[in-house]
Amino acid sequence: MNNNFSGENAFNQELDVELAKFNWGAFFLNFIWASFNGAWNSFWPTFLIMILFWLLTSLPLLGFIFAILNLILAIYVGKKGNEWAWYGKKWESLEQFTKVQKTWGIASPFLCIALSFIVPIVFTAIVIAVSGPFAKEVINQSKEVNKSVISKIVSAPEYKNFHSGKDIADYFINKKIYPKYFTIDENSVIVDKKGPYKAILTFEKEDGVCSLEYKNCYVIYNIHTTKRLSPVEKTYFDDNGAIESDQLPSK
Repeated sequence: MNNNFSGENAFNQELDVELAKFNWGAFFLNFIWASFNGAWNSFWPTFLIMILFWLLTSLPLLGFIFAILNLILAIYVGKKGNEWAWYGKKWESLEQFTKVQKTWGIASPFLCIALSFIVPIVFTAIVIAVSGPFAKEVINQSKEVNKSVISKIVSAPEYKNFHSGKDIADYFINKKIYPKYFTIDENSVIVDKKGPYKAILTFEKEDGVCSLEYKNCYVIYNIHTTKRLSPVEKTYFDDNGAIESDQLPSK
């Protein structure tokens, strides 16, 4: 009886030592570690908060604050990790538990680094797969819009009075050729008021002769987001309506 009590007491002491140790697997891999070690079922709110903080780290200015909060949570999870795992899952023995957590601790930094490369690649691949047809449609549309707009510019009776891109933009507005558009600033830009993804045309014309050799007159078809202009197609033209286009890389 005393031997059993003594053995149980020794086990409890050994268990207390293990549960007090910092769990590096829980620290580095958080909710991934929790899913495999019995901690998710009981403590999922903590890990959902960590996921939310991780997503919010991309915010400008505030992202740094959420990164710090996420680090604090990760330290807390690391300190509680062994306790959560031991009581959250059935283990064959304390030796097995210790071995598994040690393996997670050794592998987790490498897995964390690998995931930091893999996740952006997978995300980019998904974005390309989803946006590919849309991007192709935008490029095709931009070519047609620029061609049509340039034709209207050079055939306009007022063409000889166009001394700048602003003159061209004002012409389109005043003639109500594109009535749903309006000028937004002095930079020779007209914008569709309905968005956020609608055509924006930017004009440039030097006073004098338009030449494809000097590329001094052009129309740019843009995609309008709420934060910026993303140029898609830049089409140069001369006074006779000849054109030469450059597809512009996304920013």
